Amino acid sequence: MALIQCPECKAEISEKASSCPKCGHPINVIANEDNESPKKKGVSTVRQLIGILVLMAIIWFVYKVFNDMSKPALPVQCQYRRELLANGYAEIFTNKSNKFLSVLATFRNPTFHSTKSFRLDLSPNVPVQFGHLQGWDFTSGDQITLVNDGYQTAYYSVP
Repeated sequence: MALIQCPECKAEISEKASSCPKCGHPINVIANEDNESPKKKGVSTVRQLIGILVLMAIIWFVYKVFNDMSKPALPVQCQYRRELLANGYAEIFTNKSNKFLSVLATFRNPTFHSTKSFRLDLSPNVPVQFGHLQGWDFTSGDQITLVNDGYQTAYYSVP
């Protein structure tokens, strides 16, 4: 514990004293004018934590973008046709590679904010139709995302 001099009577007192024991002059008020208040320190710590979290999110995003770009394009062709028994479209997925592919297909309708995900198992060069009977009514503007770990994520939109 350090000793400081009272600004009023010049007596040596503890730096932790709230007032001078000789003259009663308040001490911590003067000492704390130079330092940040505990409340401001807390706000500063929260800002630093938010800054660190934002920086970590940016690093993660950049890693995901560059990691995905180093992969080959997903060899899946998408075509559309009118549904025969319902309104809307059917999607036809064709695996253009020479090996079996399993992809996670996510369909999103931005108008109604509805989203569903399905697993599609695609044999080489065999078209797979997906539409009303399989659980999704495609309409113009629907967004399709296809994901496979070995390939870049593919994005499509229904015309």
